[in-house]
Amino acid sequence: MAVIAELSGIGLAFGRGAERTQILEGLDLSLASGEFVVIVGPSGAGKSTLLRVLMELVAPSAGRVRVDIPHQRGRRSMALVFQDAKLLPWRRVSGNVAFGLEGLGLSHGEIEARVKAALELVNLSAQSARWPHQISGGQRQRVGLARALAIEPDLLLMDEPFGALDAITRATLQDELLSLWRRTGKTVLFVTHDIDEAIYLADRIIVLAGSPARVQGTFATPERPHLRADPRTWRLASDIRAKLEENGELVDFEI
Repeated sequence: MAVIAELSGIGLAFGRGAERTQILEGLDLSLASGEFVVIVGPSGAGKSTLLRVLMELVAPSAGRVRVDIPHQRGRRSMALVFQDAKLLPWRRVSGNVAFGLEGLGLSHGEIEARVKAALELVNLSAQSARWPHQISGGQRQRVGLARALAIEPDLLLMDEPFGALDAITRATLQDELLSLWRRTGKTVLFVTHDIDEAIYLADRIIVLAGSPARVQGTFATPERPHLRADPRTWRLASDIRAKLEENGELVDFEI
């Protein structure tokens, strides 16, 4: 598979002099087309910051970012899904999905078609006319995902999108995300602090830890489908936990 994104020797620091804080240092990462990669690490390890470096929302202090993704109407074909769906309360579900399309110079008809297709992908067609306060937390996360999918990204970045949901809703959305990934073939980079979630979703898991944060290890998951009650999953979770404990980072870490 072709490499579509590569970070080499990435460093990132904020502040100056005595106030300078190094967030990332010497970080290398590559993503292949169609791959589902999960970054796992404790809170504050720089996982979200790394996504923003890839999105070119934050410029690294050192290193090189190469993203080999075609531009779509003047912008790289990437989208970021947040932990909080960040829906606009004065817009209906369909209007929230359309929001990311409105600066792309698309016709009204094309925007409508993309919104309809994205809502169908996340099984929310019947809720298109509802307001954000009229739908559940899981449905709001689906709207956030639909908004990202509507721009038809080649690379989908997801920043702990299920972290605030209850366990049952989270498991349902994990299954729906995997189904959507298989159907669309998109490249996904997913961030979590939940080891179990990482193993269930990923082709490859990258452990990010330390201060400043570095890649501490990379783990391949068993062949798909991944079963939640699989002894290989438990062994892999134990290996990832051990890698984190090497850095003294495992405090109330989820497995």
